Amino acid sequence: MRDFKGKTAFITGGASGIGLGLAQTFAEAGMNIVIADIEAPALRTAVSSLNARGAQALGVECDVADRQSFGSAADRAFSAFGKVHLLCNNAGVARTGPTWEIADSDWEWTIGVNLMGMIHGLQCFVPHMKAHGEPSHIVSTSSMAGMRASIAGGPYTATKYAIVGLSEQLARELADTNIGISVFCPNNIRSNMPNNGRNRPARFGGPIDARLDVRAAEHIATMQERNRAGMDPHEAGLRVKRGIENGQLFIFSHATERTVIEERFQRILGDMDAAAALGPQGSLVK
Repeated sequence: MRDFKGKTAFITGGASGIGLGLAQTFAEAGMNIVIADIEAPALRTAVSSLNARGAQALGVECDVADRQSFGSAADRAFSAFGKVHLLCNNAGVARTGPTWEIADSDWEWTIGVNLMGMIHGLQCFVPHMKAHGEPSHIVSTSSMAGMRASIAGGPYTATKYAIVGLSEQLARELADTNIGISVFCPNNIRSNMPNNGRNRPARFGGPIDARLDVRAAEHIATMQERNRAGMDPHEAGLRVKRGIENGQLFIFSHATERTVIEERFQRILGDMDAAAALGPQGSLVK
C-alpha cells in the first residue's frame, strides 16, 4: 500500500503514545482517521487536536478486549467513512512481576487487550478489506519483547511473541490478496504506556493505583525513565509508514538490539545442530 490520500485508517489505542503518532502520521498523509480508545478524555483531546490541524478524525470509545465493543467501533468507522484501508492494531497493556505470581485476572487482561484485541480487529476488518478489494494494510504493534524476553513481564512478552507469530501467519494466508501485513516491533518510545493500569476495566480488577501497588509503581518508574529518552511517537509513526510503503513484514523503530537478536537466533540454530548431531529419527531407541 503506497497511496494513502483519501483512504481511512482505524487505529486502536490511538489517543496517546505510539497510537497518536500513527494517527498524526496518516492524517498528514491525507487519510481519514478513526481512533478507538478506552480512555475517553485522552480520546477527545486527540481527536480535537487532529481536527484542528485539518484532519478528518473520529473518536470512538472502545474496549478492544470486548468483541462487541470492537464491532460497534468498526461499524462507526464504516458508517462515517465507508471503506477502511488501514488497520493499526496498536492497543497494548502490561502487568509485571514473576510470571508464576501474576494473577489470572491480569493474564486475562493482558491477553484480552494485546492478543484478543488484535484478533477482534482481524475478525472485523479482514472480511471488509477482502470484500472491497482495494489495496489495504494491517500493521500490528508488537514490541522488542516479541523478539526477546522483557522486564515488562511474562504476559506482555507472551502476547507480543504471539502478535509476531500471528502476523507471519497472516502474511502467508493473505499473500494472494491486496492486503499487506506488517508487525511493528518498537523499542523505547516516549509514551504513558507504562502506566496503562489506569485503564484496567472493572471485570479485570479495576484501575491499578500505583500508590498502593509497590510492584506496579516500581515498573512504571523504571519504564518511564527509559521512555523519557525514547523516540518521539510521531517519528515512530513515520517509520511505520515507510515500512508499509516498502512492503516490510517486520518494522523496527531501532536497530540497537541487533546483537541480542543475532544471539537468540544463533542459540536456536545451535540447539537445532544439537538435534542433528543425535542422528536420524529413532537413533536413540535401543
